[in-house]
Amino acid sequence: MVGNHSWSHPNFHDIPAARQASEVERSDATLAALQAPKLFRYPYGNASCEANADLQQRGYRIVGWHVDSCDWAFDKTGSIDAHEAKICGVDKANREHFIDHVVAAVK
Repeated sequence: MVGNHSWSHPNFHDIPAARQASEVERSDATLAALQAPKLFRYPYGNASCEANADLQQRGYRIVGWHVDSCDWAFDKTGSIDAHEAKICGVDKANREHFIDHVVAAVK
């Protein structure tokens, strides 16, 4: 499953409505060929009334999350340093294993 998460991951609270629409449009154009439900998750979970209306008009369902994977904190090898692990609540046993961290968080 693939959903729209904006083009460049800005905080929608920090950008004007026109840029919010552009962020959705650019990703929407890339994802247009997919035969999938139209889902959108706000970067940082920060919604705006203007973007909600725009997304509804485009046929998107807005979704959230229950587990913060902290994917931003893991490097390309799937490891996380001790400082970031503390911020994200990553168990010591999972600091070298991103997938194990996510699975443990879901349980």
